Amino acid sequence: MRLPESVRQILTVVASKMQQRKARLYVVPIILLVFVLWVHWRLSQIGRLGFEEKTLWDWLDLLLMPVILLWGGWFLTLSVQDIQHRAAVEQRRETSLLAYFDRMTDLLLRENLRSAPETADVRRVARARTLATLSPLDAFRRGQVLLFLAESGLISTPPLVNLTGALLQGSQLAEAELQGTDLTRVQMETAVLHHADLRKANMWAINLRQADLQEADLSHASLRVADLSGSVLAGANLNNVDLVGAQLVNVDGRGLNAVKANLWGANAPNANFSKASFYHARLRGTKLNQTILREATLINAELVKAQGKAVDFVDAQLTGANLQQAQLPEANFRCANIGGARLVNANLEKARLWGVKAVGANFRHANLQQAILRVADLRRAYLREAQLQDANLQVANLQRATLTDADLRGADLREADLREAVLRGADLSGANLRNAQVTSEQLAEAKSLHNAIMPDGKRYEG
Repeated sequence: MRLPESVRQILTVVASKMQQRKARLYVVPIILLVFVLWVHWRLSQIGRLGFEEKTLWDWLDLLLMPVILLWGGWFLTLSVQDIQHRAAVEQRRETSLLAYFDRMTDLLLRENLRSAPETADVRRVARARTLATLSPLDAFRRGQVLLFLAESGLISTPPLVNLTGALLQGSQLAEAELQGTDLTRVQMETAVLHHADLRKANMWAINLRQADLQEADLSHASLRVADLSGSVLAGANLNNVDLVGAQLVNVDGRGLNAVKANLWGANAPNANFSKASFYHARLRGTKLNQTILREATLINAELVKAQGKAVDFVDAQLTGANLQQAQLPEANFRCANIGGARLVNANLEKARLWGVKAVGANFRHANLQQAILRVADLRRAYLREAQLQDANLQVANLQRATLTDADLRGADLREADLREAVLRGADLSGANLRNAQVTSEQLAEAKSLHNAIMPDGKRYEG
């Protein structure tokens, strides 16, 4: 006897359910259903006991309610057990936390933990007790432990309880008062620290991956070689913070303040620092691959040897910034202000500097090959020995700019303003000077005009 197609489909669906997370809830009703089907099939074969007239649906009708009741009882039992288990776990955690507070209070009041020397047993006991208690606790209670230690003055710099390696992942510490605490090498990934006060905290090599530090106050804190990858620092105060060698991969730092911050050698690819303030900050050697610094303030910032491809500096303020030897190919400086900036030996190949304000900027020996400088304001800019091959300088303002010994081969200088610009020794081979504002006396000082298109639109012949 072949089972009906509809029944086989039901069995197929049930079998797939067993593969799911709560498959155990279906075990008993499935066994009963299979048993009923088997009994029905056997009885229909032997034709006994007067059951041959019964159909499958008759059997299902008879057994449906018992099966539902059995399944419901099973599910209710499991739910009650789960609730009881959760309650027991919560009770154990609460008991552990209260016992920890009691024990630490004893160490403080009866065993003079606060005045104990670094090598004293009481300090080792306090650390061991703290680490052992933290491990099984939930995120909220971990935060309670840290707040207790901070308020008791046990983790102030230098700490009486060393938290190196402590597990504080996900700790709930929003608006916490943690100024001056020592959190060296603590594991705090995914911690919630928004609006927290972490001024002057020592967080050397701390793990804050994917932590929420939105609008937290980290001013004067030490985050040297810390890992903040994926963390949220939007609106945070990082003034005078030490981020030397820190990991800032994919950080959301929109609108943060990092005045005079030290990011020497930090790694910040794909970070978003839109509208952030890095006034007088040190970003020497910082890795900025595809980093967003749109509308950021980098006035007088140090970006010496900073490196990164396709960095976004659109509308950024970089006046007086030091970008010597920076490696920033394909960077986007559209409408940015780099007036007075130092870009000596900088690599800006294929960079987009459309409409950039670069009055008095120093581009000596900079690589600007194939860069787009259309409508750029380069008045009084120093471009001695700059590499400007195939650069687009259409309608650029180069009044009184110094282009001595610059390489302008193939450059597009149509309608550029070159009045009083110094072209001594410049190579203008193949350049397009159509409608450019430049005198014949200036052009006479150029190293070469071979095959150049002159201001009158004619090809140079000489």
